[in-house]
Amino acid sequence: METKTTNVQIVEFSPQYAEGVAKMWNESRDNWGGDDSVMTAAQVLEKESNSTNLFLYLALVDGEVAGYCSLSEYREDSNALYIPLLNVHPDYHGHKLGKQLVLNAVNKTVELGWPRLDLFTWAGNTKAVPLYKKCGFFWEDRDDSVHLMNFIPTILQLECLKPFFDKYSWYDTSKRALEVKPDGYKHNGYTFYEYEWSADDAFVKVRFERTSRKLCYVETNDFKVEMVHPSFKTLANKESLMEYKVENKRPNAISVQIQANQEGAIQHQASFTNLVEEEVIFTAPVTVHYYEQEPNDWKTHPTMEATVTLDGYDISLGLGVYPILPVSIKLASTNQLFEANKNPKLFLEVESLVEEIGTLKVSIPSNDILTLHDQSIEMSLNKKQRTSIPLSTSLLKGGAFNEEIMCTFSTNGEEITFQTRLRFAFPTKTDSFVAETTDKWLIFNGRYYASLEKRNNTLSLGRRGKGDHALPFFAPKLGKPYADEWTKKEAGQIKVEKTDAGITFVSVLSSDLKPGLHIESKVFLSNFGLYDMSYRLVLDGSQEAQNVSWVQSFVPLVAYTYIPMGEEVLRLKESHVAFNDYLDKRHYSEPWTFTEKDGETIGFAWSANVVHRRDEWKNAVELTDIDVPESVQTSIPLATVSLAYNHFSSWEEWREEVMGEQEPLREVGPLTLEQTDGQIIVKDNKPSVSLKSRLHVPVVGELVAGNEGTTIQNSEEDLSVSVEVEMEPITLVNTSFTSPNTKVEETLLYLQPNTSTVSVEEVENGHWKVTNGDLQFSVHKEYMAGVYSIVYKGEEWLHHTYPTPSMKAWWNPWTGGLRYRFGGMNSFSLQKEVSEVKAVTKLDSKGNEWSGVEVTTTIVHHEKFKGTTLQQFFLTLPGLPMITTLAEWRASEDKLFAGERIFCDGFWNPGDELATVTYDSKIRGQKEYYAGAGELILIDDPYARLRSAKLADALHIVQPKYVFEKEAYVTKEVCYVNTETEWTLQAGETTHVQPTIHLFDNRDLRPYMEQLRGITFK
Repeated sequence: METKTTNVQIVEFSPQYAEGVAKMWNESRDNWGGDDSVMTAAQVLEKESNSTNLFLYLALVDGEVAGYCSLSEYREDSNALYIPLLNVHPDYHGHKLGKQLVLNAVNKTVELGWPRLDLFTWAGNTKAVPLYKKCGFFWEDRDDSVHLMNFIPTILQLECLKPFFDKYSWYDTSKRALEVKPDGYKHNGYTFYEYEWSADDAFVKVRFERTSRKLCYVETNDFKVEMVHPSFKTLANKESLMEYKVENKRPNAISVQIQANQEGAIQHQASFTNLVEEEVIFTAPVTVHYYEQEPNDWKTHPTMEATVTLDGYDISLGLGVYPILPVSIKLASTNQLFEANKNPKLFLEVESLVEEIGTLKVSIPSNDILTLHDQSIEMSLNKKQRTSIPLSTSLLKGGAFNEEIMCTFSTNGEEITFQTRLRFAFPTKTDSFVAETTDKWLIFNGRYYASLEKRNNTLSLGRRGKGDHALPFFAPKLGKPYADEWTKKEAGQIKVEKTDAGITFVSVLSSDLKPGLHIESKVFLSNFGLYDMSYRLVLDGSQEAQNVSWVQSFVPLVAYTYIPMGEEVLRLKESHVAFNDYLDKRHYSEPWTFTEKDGETIGFAWSANVVHRRDEWKNAVELTDIDVPESVQTSIPLATVSLAYNHFSSWEEWREEVMGEQEPLREVGPLTLEQTDGQIIVKDNKPSVSLKSRLHVPVVGELVAGNEGTTIQNSEEDLSVSVEVEMEPITLVNTSFTSPNTKVEETLLYLQPNTSTVSVEEVENGHWKVTNGDLQFSVHKEYMAGVYSIVYKGEEWLHHTYPTPSMKAWWNPWTGGLRYRFGGMNSFSLQKEVSEVKAVTKLDSKGNEWSGVEVTTTIVHHEKFKGTTLQQFFLTLPGLPMITTLAEWRASEDKLFAGERIFCDGFWNPGDELATVTYDSKIRGQKEYYAGAGELILIDDPYARLRSAKLADALHIVQPKYVFEKEAYVTKEVCYVNTETEWTLQAGETTHVQPTIHLFDNRDLRPYMEQLRGITFK
């Protein structure tokens, strides 16, 4: 049951209402699919300041925002305003707020003198359809969208109808049926929309034709006027008759004038003047010439127009037309990519567009792109028949086939000769070319392409192959306020340039709203699938001095995408994270994204001088406060955008390409359970668990860690819970978070040192031992400048020949052990250098104090690295069965180093018998490899585990994530595990590598090893 809220105000939006608008949207989420996004007042202000709205109206109930209705110029077609967004708070459904907002928009459209008001909705929003129809909208019967058009503004601006509508309300006297289905009745191929009003003895009846968006019938108590054409689809270049019917219902004669309006390729010579006593039917010839570009449902069709004047009152009438040839002929193929010197699967798609049986003869020429083995084709066609004819052809090279063909269609003794153009693009893996079709421009370079739609200047960058992947960039906008002026007209200039490196496509858009300003968009498509776009603001010298802004919108890459977020990179592989509303200003902290799905990758980047922001449902890059000088001819660079299809294998590679060498980012998911503040090391038997949400959504659910739990309601902050458990040195805690629509589970690893003291002592000159409970490791400064022995629970784990080097496999001399070394320094060179050892304590990034030894080697003999100082740290925590190794080094003061390598070498032999050692690998699935047998080389294993059949415990080796290479080399003689890190330093600079962690435990901890990479040092 509907009720009417009386204390309603319709007001224009101002910043004071931002908080209320945000609240309304947050409480209306269930009406828009039930997503979890959260709107803030700041986001409302940003959104509205950047919108193309002409007006934004709010419905206030007792001062609270309860409804929202925006009004803008319709971007897809001319002569219409548009309601981009309409919403009523769910608490006020049925209170007629929607009606008041829509009628306000209709009245504003009339006030501004626009003839039409449009809106879109979605097919499931059927409950709103009666409201829209009652307010004058017609639901257009289309497959691609739910589009509604309202012609009430045209009617209320007709002088001849004012006597009725000045006296009666058009809303209250309407007689339309409000059925929840598309509108219109069809006749002669046309679709008509009909309004009717009646009150007392008066009535008005009008009819609009769908494709012209024009009146074609008006009837009142005094007169009736109608425009009639025999067919919507009309044979081009063939004369037909337009019929005008005028009926006079008044006792006195009325003056009638009919004057056709010429439009483009429509020839309509209609001119009539007379007094009409009762009725007149006037006919006039009309000829429509052929449009190669087919009419489009998104835009007004070519229109046959005339002005009918009754006693001095003008009525503009019109009917759309779809000019056709007797037969439609097109090329088609099942291929997306072609090969030169092969026979493509090519078809001639033929469709008879007339109601007669006939014979078609077609002559198709060959050219330097395509050879047709049979250039003449003849076939019989039934009325309205469609057929597909395979063609015998040879493709000579990739390129654009663009030829006029001669056709003859014979029917009923009449022969119709006509020309039509066949256009088809043949992209190959190697050729580059430009192609123009009736509706777009295309450039190809191999399988990669760019296409520019003529009707709305949408530029799509994509690739042919397994599917057709394309990223659309919409027409740019100038402001502020921003306007969609380039979504309705073609680019003024198009230029193409080919070079050995690739192909460049340039389009220029000229502004009518800001005369003298032009946007030049340049796309360079390289031979390797890399797109570089640049945008410039071109001033032709006729412009006024002004301050402008520019924005370029594009479809956001969200699902299966990596997005930088401060010190983290957010991994959105979860398929439900597909909406831009979930992201906010915390995201896109660097100018790039990387998408990876089904073996395909897309790297996307933009120049650092622009701001990345949302633009309605889209993303955009924006440059504001551009100072434009008066009467100066120049151009101003705006931005660059780069796109790489399948050129980079990981987000890390793409980030380095865009940003250069940077500190690594931690890869995380949108909702994670992790150690609070990354503190994996605890000291009070109370590990703390945090739930971190990196999306702009409220968190609702239950967080459980161990046996502890807490309920979370509508929180946008990170939540944590402390768990009191019986801690071991290495403890695993099961955690989970359950919400109404998802469950996240994670086993977290914690380390708890005890209160003992790590013993670090020099047992004799240069010989040091570090003892930590069951763990002991040893260093001698003259042996190998590293740890030569690691003993755990009385068993040796390192492979070495201390105190005397020997020869083994490829190494001579060979010392074994665990150490860092520079690439390019062989074992002999290392033996020449002098090292010093001392006890050391070092704080990690979370403030935990580690103890151990520091081995410092200042290189004095090696010519290349002379003057470079290498510091190695071998550290542990009290009571923890682990050794952490890291290195820092300082370049000599007189030399630059570029592209060098540093290795972390470890030779292992647990149980002192290689034949009993197993190396567990996670490369291409979990596998076991056995030492002491054949030769194996394993590359880029993320986590290594070594164990011996003789020992209960295993050694887990956690290497840094970002290194040049990780390698394990296992033979009959050695089990060698190393990392290789690339480094570059200027003279006197210092750098470091992230630690390598060695952890002993009798469990398989590899599923949790990634968490240990959170241990870093200051």
